[in-house]
Amino acid sequence: ISEARNLVMRRFLQECRAPWLFMCDTDMVLAPDAIDRLIAAADPASRPVVGALCYSQDEAGGDPHPTMYELVEVDGQPGFARYRVWPEDACFPVAATGAACLLMHRTALERVEAASGDRAAPWFRESILGAALAGEDMTFCLRCAAAGIPVHVHTGVQVGHMKPVMLGKVT
Repeated sequence: ISEARNLVMRRFLQECRAPWLFMCDTDMVLAPDAIDRLIAAADPASRPVVGALCYSQDEAGGDPHPTMYELVEVDGQPGFARYRVWPEDACFPVAATGAACLLMHRTALERVEAASGDRAAPWFRESILGAALAGEDMTFCLRCAAAGIPVHVHTGVQVGHMKPVMLGKVT
């Protein structure tokens, strides 16, 4: 996944002139105006990375959970905890979110690349956070923070996540 996501970023920066990149996984279900609402909420300086509210599920099943995380300390180590409460229909700052449905400004991607120091995979790479493995999307958000790029989730733009059943809802 990291290799494909990094390739998308590289091609966007090298071959396109558009200011915004919208990246969406093939198992997401969007409302017809979802992209327009993300663009309306985004801002190159104050909200250069905005994701839709998406739900996921652990491999063992269980209740779906939002892919919005805060950075916490767990047994003296840094880690992520899922948000359980958030404002309705608002751009909400988060420490991390999944990369399944993200709108990103070109300048944010350039700053993350310059700050990461990772020539092979400057945006997405699985990594270690504390005592746990962090997925490529979580690492991207950590790299955004290190580059001074805020990450937000627009809680009014909810996307479905197709699994054996659709997780979440489409708004």
